[in-house]
Amino acid sequence: MSRSKGSAYFLSYNEPSVLCTLEYGTGVSEWTPSSSSLCVQELPGADWTKDDVDAILDLADLEPGWDGDDAPAIDAVVISSALRIVRLLSREYTERIAFASPGPSGEVMLLLRRGLRETEIIIYPTRAVYVNFNGKEFSDKGDYDDSKIDILMRWLQG
Repeated sequence: MSRSKGSAYFLSYNEPSVLCTLEYGTGVSEWTPSSSSLCVQELPGADWTKDDVDAILDLADLEPGWDGDDAPAIDAVVISSALRIVRLLSREYTERIAFASPGPSGEVMLLLRRGLRETEIIIYPTRAVYVNFNGKEFSDKGDYDDSKIDILMRWLQG
């Protein structure tokens, strides 16, 4: 995928004939894709954390076997979910993704860190989970959905 570093993007996985919305700034654009697609739209001046978006989009470029073994490429649904989380964070919080990492089962792990506290959000093609650590000690884990972002951020900032 060709793109210029430092630009913000919206990436979406689309099913055929489903109306999709693209949000940027105060504008919204709608389109209906003709086939399943991974749509990447450059959004100059978007109010997102551009380095975080670029780090996630780099994971979309990984080919099958990227780990030297048999790891699959990262699915478009996983990339889209990771970018949705970055968008949620950029709208409500000042937290940035400390690290975005691919996993051997096609998952993406987003690490959020504040002081000694860390939250890992691990996104699989069919579900997502979170794990909290306080220093080196496990604190909590559970299923992740976007309604939990406020709870996780309060814990992280606590």
